Amino acid sequence: MKRRTFLMMAGGVAGGLVVAGCSSDNGTPATGGTGGGAPAGGSKVLSLYTSSPKDQYEPAVAAFKKSGYEVEVVSAGTGELIKRIQAEGANPLADVQWGGLGQSVAPALASFAEFVPADDASFLPDYQSKAGGDKRLVPFSIMLNSIMVNTKQTGGATVDGWASLLDPALKGKIAFADPAKSSSSLSQIVNMLHAMGNGNPEDGWAYVEKFAKQLDNKMQGSSSNVFNMVSTGEYAVGITNETNAVKYAAVQPEIKTVYPQEGTMVLADYVMLIKNGKNTDNGKAFINFLTGKDYQSKMEEYGLRTVRADVTQKNFPALDTLKVVAENKAWMDANGSKVKDRFMDLFTK
Repeated sequence: MKRRTFLMMAGGVAGGLVVAGCSSDNGTPATGGTGGGAPAGGSKVLSLYTSSPKDQYEPAVAAFKKSGYEVEVVSAGTGELIKRIQAEGANPLADVQWGGLGQSVAPALASFAEFVPADDASFLPDYQSKAGGDKRLVPFSIMLNSIMVNTKQTGGATVDGWASLLDPALKGKIAFADPAKSSSSLSQIVNMLHAMGNGNPEDGWAYVEKFAKQLDNKMQGSSSNVFNMVSTGEYAVGITNETNAVKYAAVQPEIKTVYPQEGTMVLADYVMLIKNGKNTDNGKAFINFLTGKDYQSKMEEYGLRTVRADVTQKNFPALDTLKVVAENKAWMDANGSKVKDRFMDLFTK
């Protein structure tokens, strides 16, 4: 077996859990992420698990605290947090899990409670509860997969889609996160399978095997590492969601956002109410805040697509201008849980 190299994000988020104890407005420190314990004389405490990047979750937490809440944050990759939620079982230490795509949060579905947010009727039609989705998964934003390119580092290779990533000039220059830790990375593999399989994901594995070899035995320990390392020029290309690529492209002329010409998938990023949480009402209030019009109207500042129909955004290309591939639900139901392990087999082969 070939030796694998996992590059961990500076600061340790990928290697473990980062606890951010956010003070309440009166200066009382939070309990350090252990969850559940409201301060003396207070009941407006929220324990939050999040895999959202720091520059996204910190403004949201700060705004929510203005309503008098004390918030304690545990930040880590989706995979790590899902394992923690599963391990905690019927005695959860958090009230809300913020961040995660469907396939990555599926192992912990039994740990989430159904909740329809107050403004559900204002969501885009496909994301309203009446659309038939699992009510344990509340859509917070819409995500598209993209390719982030540092044009100074490509060695002359043209990057315009999934197939172009197989250019020999790019071997070892592609940043990609460990799908065991990153929900976005897992979604990107699923996207490749659908796009390169021409509607039959099983046929896409031939491409994915070649892509895995292009990584040259290197994989990032977190999704944050991907866009950071492309931005600094350590890698020429990164597979990431459009949020990150668009933000960097806006301030760095050498950064380009590419939507794969073979097709990208449109996915919901979810926020979940944890069943039997110690502060359930506060968890519901936080989800209503995240999906409310006031906060959703500001999401473009953080590079996020809104899930609401009544919020206008300017900096993202309209979906009807991109080639979008749909999920083969029958195939995913039968094979989705195997994608991560099958990819790792190819990566280590």
